[in-house]
Amino acid sequence: MVAADKVALTAYDQYEAGDYYTAKDTADQALMMYQTQTSSLNALLLRNEIKEREFDSYDPDNFERAEEILNDALDDYETEQYPSAYANANEALNRYNLVMSAGWAAHAERYALQAADARQDALDVKADIAVRAFFAEADTIYKNAVSAMDAQKFGDAAKNFYTSEGMFVTAKESTLEKRVIAAQTIEEANRKIEESDETARLAELILEGGAE
Repeated sequence: MVAADKVALTAYDQYEAGDYYTAKDTADQALMMYQTQTSSLNALLLRNEIKEREFDSYDPDNFERAEEILNDALDDYETEQYPSAYANANEALNRYNLVMSAGWAAHAERYALQAADARQDALDVKADIAVRAFFAEADTIYKNAVSAMDAQKFGDAAKNFYTSEGMFVTAKESTLEKRVIAAQTIEEANRKIEESDETARLAELILEGGAE
C-alpha cells in the first residue's frame, strides 16, 4: 500500500471515530499526496517525450531548471514535505510544457515552409485538377494547420503541416505519373493509327492491282 493510501485510510478512520476536523486535515494531506504523484508522473512522462523528440535544445534553460525542480519534488515527497513537493512537481510540469511548446513551435515553422513549398509544387503541375479529391483533402489538412498555427497550437500545426506536405508530394507524383501514362497512351494510339493507315494503304494497292 502506498503512503497516500495509508493517509487516506487514516482520514477515514478518524472520520468514523467522529474526529471530523482532524479527518479533514488528514484527507487534505492525502489529496495533496495524490495530486503530487499525478503531477510528478505527468512531468516524468513529458520529460521522456522531450528527450525522445530532442526538444530540450530549444529551451535548455527551462529544461535544466525543470530537471532540478522535479528532483526537489521527489526528495520533498520522500521526506514528507508534501506542500513543497506538490508545488515543485507542478512547477516542473509547467516548465517542461514550456520546453515542449518551444520544440513544437520550431518544428511547426519548419514544416509550414516545407508544406507551403510542396503545395505550390503540386499546384504548378495542376495536381488540383488531375487528382482533385486527393489534393482537396491535403489542402484541408494544410488549412487546419494554418489555423492551429494562428491559435498557437504548435503541436497540432506541426503534425498537420507534416501530413499535408507528404500528401502534396504524393499528389504531384501522381499527377506526373498520369501525364506519363497519358503520353504513352497517346503514343500507342498514334502508332496504331499509323499501322491502320499503312494497312489500309496496302489493301488499297492490292485491290487496285487486282482490278488491273
